[in-house]
Amino acid sequence: MCRAKKLTLMFVTLVFLIASLCQSASAIELSPRASLYLNGYGAGIYPGTSKGSVRIDFTVTATTYSDYVGVSELIIYKSSGTRVATITGTVANGLLREDDAVHLGHYTYYGEPGGKYYAKLTMYAERDGGSDSREYLTTTCTAPS
Repeated sequence: MCRAKKLTLMFVTLVFLIASLCQSASAIELSPRASLYLNGYGAGIYPGTSKGSVRIDFTVTATTYSDYVGVSELIIYKSSGTRVATITGTVANGLLREDDAVHLGHYTYYGEPGGKYYAKLTMYAERDGGSDSREYLTTTCTAPS
């Protein structure tokens, strides 16, 4: 009787072990890579150093060295949702960086003192003729009066 219980317990344990291994394998197979070009990104908006200004800081990390990495478009909105500025990213204005894997940058917008603003950034990476982008929305910030 004791031997039968041991065999039953071993059989049940083996079944649970095999079932848990099968679940782990299927979970790994079902998680595709998020992007071939972008590894991570983030941004924040902060009061600037002069009246009416806000500073947008951003970080974009590509999966490897890329032709371009950074912000391809930056749109500034009032808290009401009214668009007040659209900036296309270039190497010259500092929103894009050439031949690198990471870009940490910032952009300062000069608006109305006491104005409340938020930003939508298009995070971007381009390599060998292919590219990917993701949109990122900041919180709202009040410009100094």
